[in-house]
Amino acid sequence: MICIFKKFRLSSCAFCALLMLLLAFGSSGIALAQKPTTSLSWTTEAWTDDNRPYAETRMRVRDELASSRDPARIVASYRQSARRQPRNALAVYCWAAAAWEASVNPGSEQFYRQVTTGVREALAVPLSPHTYDYARMRYLFEADANRRMREMKELGDRLLAVDQRDPPVLYQTALAYTDDVPKAAALLDEAIALAPTSAANHGTLGYIYVMAFLYRNGPEDYARKGITELRIYLSLSPKNEDSCNWARIGIDAANRKLSHRARR
Repeated sequence: MICIFKKFRLSSCAFCALLMLLLAFGSSGIALAQKPTTSLSWTTEAWTDDNRPYAETRMRVRDELASSRDPARIVASYRQSARRQPRNALAVYCWAAAAWEASVNPGSEQFYRQVTTGVREALAVPLSPHTYDYARMRYLFEADANRRMREMKELGDRLLAVDQRDPPVLYQTALAYTDDVPKAAALLDEAIALAPTSAANHGTLGYIYVMAFLYRNGPEDYARKGITELRIYLSLSPKNEDSCNWARIGIDAANRKLSHRARR
């Protein structure tokens, strides 16, 4: 996941308010031809239909993007196709799969917005195909808007029951469980084991630990683990990127509180 955070100089209260927003990686987007549903009933649907067209599409799109020097062009092509047939679930899924694969590669915030805007809304328009892959893709985009809802937590658990080695689902499900630090940390540890060079995995784990230490009376071990993970995050992020200063602020805040406790 790309780093999309802005540079700020903040008081501790403002810093807390900012960090509570840092998990908002998704796109607010623009609705397509049909008004998307806001119901979460789709999260409990049984996956009874043929998943093969969606699984094959995901692999094909991934390979296509891996060999392309212009991922935005590929995403735009699938977007146009989906807009021509907004109720065609497979066409919309093609766009979503391409947008997701393109967005997880390093790039600017502008590029991230360019390739993902409108996808979440588009996935809500077709009748549900009742397949695992469609539910998975919709979860990846929908989790940002509803991640703390019980339904999203339960859907993340269901998806992981099918494939417990799926880094994006591990990551998004961890975000749903930020109120349960041990569970979120376990999910992110598994995601890191599968994708050790993912800056987002390390940064989010560090964020969860540091926030629990600073504002939820977490143990000092949380601070030390959080600082370590944030330092790894910085080492994996683009050098001198101002938008990653939030991690440095978090490290400084945790160190200051550790020092204060040591002097008492």
